[in-house]
Amino acid sequence: MISASMARLATVTASVERNVSAGGKAPGTTEVIPTLMIMPLSILDAQTRMRVVIDTPNQLKQTFCQSDDILEIKNGYTLVIENAKYPIRDVGASVWQGGYRYQIVVEVLSN
Repeated sequence: MISASMARLATVTASVERNVSAGGKAPGTTEVIPTLMIMPLSILDAQTRMRVVIDTPNQLKQTFCQSDDILEIKNGYTLVIENAKYPIRDVGASVWQGGYRYQIVVEVLSN
């Protein structure tokens, strides 16, 4: 069961995609999780910045979500918020209040 505090904080609707290619055709994407309620993206805290060593010139941000089930969220997948796509660079999961809490680190690509 999602905690009341997480339900109040998780105000952003997102989805999770992964790249697929079949039979030598051009790669496409498929939704792994069509609807996921997450907290708004925020800058990394110092502890996460030290734990996650990612060499990139782009900004890294984080979000959190909670689920009763184990979610298929992996490095290399893409977090989609509205029409913006963010490569997932790190996923941390822990058991939390009878469910699972996820910390998702994404890369904000510079255009």
